[in-house]
Amino acid sequence: MVPYPPGNGTEQASWSQPIDVKGLMTPEEQSNYANALDELTQMKLLKNVARRVEAEILAVLEQRGLRMQIRFNPKLKETGLLDLK
Repeated sequence: MVPYPPGNGTEQASWSQPIDVKGLMTPEEQSNYANALDELTQMKLLKNVARRVEAEILAVLEQRGLRMQIRFNPKLKETGLLDLK
């Protein structure tokens, strides 16, 4: 059996699906999310986490020499997802 190259097979979702930032929350962000009083507060927290993760991704890409501007879908950030627009 020929092994799949990285990004195919069992790893395909990490290349083809939006990034769910809930799994990338810091312990403080997790606590704030769990203790949020309402959905609006949770949505704001998810958006802030998405912005933080987006900045981290863009910084790594810039270090690797990326010159093209990348934009994530702003509407999905409220749900805690990062997907290229």
